[in-house]
Amino acid sequence: MASVQMAVPLGTPTLGVLIYPSQLLRAELSGQGPTCFLRKLMDLFFTRDVLANSSLRGLGKHGALDEDIMAAIISATLQKFPTKCDNIQFCNIVDNKCAKARQYLAKQKAKPRCFPDSTL
Repeated sequence: MASVQMAVPLGTPTLGVLIYPSQLLRAELSGQGPTCFLRKLMDLFFTRDVLANSSLRGLGKHGALDEDIMAAIISATLQKFPTKCDNIQFCNIVDNKCAKARQYLAKQKAKPRCFPDSTL
């Protein structure tokens, strides 16, 4: 009989953000520090397109990432790695992740496209 995982709260339970234990374990195994953990959780909750069009606080032409999800991710990161990062470092990590997503999408857009010749 297959077991079914129940989603568990991520970070502070009052935020209402849920994650499956296997996903949380995957994030925990992704690296040794808070940066890798936070980035992996962001990958689980946001698509690359959402990241590319966002920033942590929504400055400039980029909208803000979901506040509850980001608060839960940061809370979970602080629970796992107490006193390793402050708010400025979190902001830099998140904004860097969003910038990397923008760079990736720009490179994908600039790549030459191959289309099959339909005239044959």
